[in-house]
Amino acid sequence: MWSRFRGRKFVSVTNALFLNREDRLILLEKEELGPEDELILDFSEVLNVHNVRYAVVAGYLSILFGRNRRTDDVDIVVEEMDFVRFRMLCRSVIEKSFEALQVDISIEEGVKKLYNEYFMAGYKPRFVKKGVLLPNIEFKKASNTLEEYVLDNFYTVLIGDKGSIKISPLELQIAYKLWLGSDKDIGDARFLYRLFENFLDLGELRMWCEKLGVGMEWLE
Repeated sequence: MWSRFRGRKFVSVTNALFLNREDRLILLEKEELGPEDELILDFSEVLNVHNVRYAVVAGYLSILFGRNRRTDDVDIVVEEMDFVRFRMLCRSVIEKSFEALQVDISIEEGVKKLYNEYFMAGYKPRFVKKGVLLPNIEFKKASNTLEEYVLDNFYTVLIGDKGSIKISPLELQIAYKLWLGSDKDIGDARFLYRLFENFLDLGELRMWCEKLGVGMEWLE
């Protein structure tokens, strides 16, 4: 399934997880997909078809890599887009059996409302599979330098032969979860740090911790 990457240099993080920092690639084998995995794989197909720059962030990343917990939402940061492109995206998500929680995107007025009053206004449209409220996709326009950095420096995670998603750089993600500061967030940060500890750029991690004003001692 990963034969096209033959010849590239991957390091083994676990027997089911392989990392290539140079190409910003992660190969992940999962015997069974969780509901969050299936949701984001379906949604990422739409984003890729429309060449939307995006990255998955926040709590789902620890779940992706094996932390035993659930989440109500999968957070995605995306580039700003004009209305025409946003409307095309909405049409495609409907074809993949998604709908928006806030408005009816099967009608033009609903798409306009979602675009103008939520997406462009800095609020977060939420997309769900029809008839299933949780988990859902939380969709956010990049609005600061950290989020723009994530879009420019994403890693691609290939999940066996199921598909691929783009995620935040791990160093920034760990520092950000420390900054959020809840027990759950610190637990996520520790999980990712301990899993990837021997393969992280510790200088970059320290930089993000300093920028966000958090101490790395929370990772111990």
